[in-house]
Amino acid sequence: MMRRFLVAALAVTSLVLVGSTAGSATLSEPRQAASAAVTPTPAEQITPQVRQILDDTNAIRAQNGKPPVTLANELNVVAGNWTWHLHNSCTFAHNPSYASQIPAGWSSAAENIAAGQQPGSVVQAWIDSPGHRANLLGDFTHLGIGYVDGPSCYQRYFVQVFARY
Repeated sequence: MMRRFLVAALAVTSLVLVGSTAGSATLSEPRQAASAAVTPTPAEQITPQVRQILDDTNAIRAQNGKPPVTLANELNVVAGNWTWHLHNSCTFAHNPSYASQIPAGWSSAAENIAAGQQPGSVVQAWIDSPGHRANLLGDFTHLGIGYVDGPSCYQRYFVQVFARY
């Protein structure tokens, strides 16, 4: 019970990858020129839970003078696959290879993960954490969202994958 409470209250973590070599969570590798690398997700394909997370993310960005991020099919696949992995393996960790799964052309990327939250409160939990807030307000143009709710250790798992194209 204590483990579940701690995860629900605080189990959010972030990772940022940028085209530099500073810090342990950075990545430096050549990028191809951007060319229609990602496609927007049609509105009819967005679940209510993902819509809530996207809207909450863009609301906090607007409140801070940032442009909205566009939900992208290809980033949804990266986020969604990792969300299912976390759910099925009953684990809570960053995707160690998400950067290589993002379509070529990005100049910076970041990942937020959470478990045990509700769709209506997960973005606020990320906002309340300096690292996650930095990702939410980062210089990103696109976002992928993964969400799974089912009988597993933490029941609900969330992944955001940000990229700048």
